[in-house]
Amino acid sequence: RRLVTGDDLLAEGYTAGPHFARMLEAVEDAQLESGVCTREEGLDLVRRRFGPPGEPSAGSGARQ
Repeated sequence: RRLVTGDDLLAEGYTAGPHFARMLEAVEDAQLESGVCTREEGLDLVRRRFGPPGEPSAGSGARQ
């Protein structure tokens, strides 16, 4: 079961787009590797890796 969904990303303020797949995949990979265990940890990972919502790099994956 996914910890973070597209609806969660929208609720956080991210704009929908193709980058959602990269964000969700990053959380899913971390979940499978036991790096994240909760929804909040998954959202923290997205913020760290892709930037906070509204930031120009959000969605680009620039912070990988």
